[in-house]
Amino acid sequence: MDESTSKEDMEILFKQLGRLTKVAPVYFVYGNHENKTKFTRTKLNQVITKNNITILNDQEVHLNNIILIGRKDYTNKNRKKTKNYNLTNKTYNIVLDHQPQRTKENIKNNVDLQLSGHTHNGQMFPLSYSYHLQPDFAGNYGKETFKH
Repeated sequence: MDESTSKEDMEILFKQLGRLTKVAPVYFVYGNHENKTKFTRTKLNQVITKNNITILNDQEVHLNNIILIGRKDYTNKNRKKTKNYNLTNKTYNIVLDHQPQRTKENIKNNVDLQLSGHTHNGQMFPLSYSYHLQPDFAGNYGKETFKH
């Protein structure tokens, strides 16, 4: 979903994603495009929650021995730091973060898996080459960063 998504398409999208809640919980984290949509954040929240999808906005969910953390977008300077979640190695810790940033910090703070999007890596030639020039680049989805 981005600024070109119509209200009708957004409603269809979350209705379809909501069908998955019959099998398992469904979670949503904001990225950097939701602030530019053709509809209000309030309307977006209503549609998401109406379809039984849980919005994680710098929040965590405990699922047995798994902790799932949904982060505010990296562009939000008020977002909680990973170290403030007090993660330990006694649980499996998953971070949902729209932008693949701060991966080294996450490793230090016991994050086992980070699921991100945003990179557009390989989707926009020749820009895809410039992503590798960024510090702490994680567009390779951990091929180098997460070796341990």
